[in-house]
Amino acid sequence: MHVTGELGNWLYENGHQNFRSSKPTPLTGRAVRGLAGAALEVFSADDLRRENLTSPALSDDGRDVPGKSGQSAFAARALVLRAVCPVTDKQGNVLAVLDGGVLLNHNADVVNAVRDRIYGAGTLPEGSVGAVALLLGDSYISSNIPNRRGDGVVGLRLPPEVRRRVLENGETWVTRDWLGGRWYISGYTPIFDVQGQGVGVLHTAFLEAPYRHAHY
Repeated sequence: MHVTGELGNWLYENGHQNFRSSKPTPLTGRAVRGLAGAALEVFSADDLRRENLTSPALSDDGRDVPGKSGQSAFAARALVLRAVCPVTDKQGNVLAVLDGGVLLNHNADVVNAVRDRIYGAGTLPEGSVGAVALLLGDSYISSNIPNRRGDGVVGLRLPPEVRRRVLENGETWVTRDWLGGRWYISGYTPIFDVQGQGVGVLHTAFLEAPYRHAHY
C-alpha cells in the first residue's frame, strides 16, 4: 500500500532497494482524474522486489522451485489484484493517490472467498462441494481444488486441450475432470489484466456424484 503522486512516486515513505515509485499502471491516470479502479496485473521479479514481496517464491511459470540449501528461488512473476483510488480534499480536488495490491499466488483467502461467492448456500445439491483455482498463464498459482494427495493443485499445468480453447481461443470451456480421486464438473474461463490482455484462467469445479445419484 502506498500514497503516491500522479506519476506513481511514493510521497510518505523511503524507497527500499533503490525503488521510489510504484509499478506504472493505467489505474493511476484514472485516479488522478478522480476515478477509482481495480484490476488484475502481472508483476515481474523487479515489480515484486519493488514491493518487497519476496515470498512465496515462484518460477517463471508460477510454480515453486527449490533453491540453494532448501530455500526457494525468488518469484519471476506473480498475479496481483490491484486497487487505486484518488485522495481528495473537501472540494473534490485530487491531492494524492492511494495504491494498494494483494498478491494472489498461494493466496488461500482469495480462492476460498471466490468459492464461497460462487457456491453459496443452496447452489449445489446435498453432498456436493465446490472448488476454485486461479492460474497465471497455464499454471495453477492458488487453489482449493484437490489433487491426488488431497491438497491444492498449485504448480500443475492445464491440459493442452483446455489451454488451446481457453488461453489461446478465449473460450469458456466446461468439461468433466478427475480431481483428487473423484469426478468433478469443471468450468474454465479466461481472466484479463488492466490492459484487457488474457493473463490466466479461473477454474471452478463441483462434485459430480450427487448429480449422478439424483439422475439414477
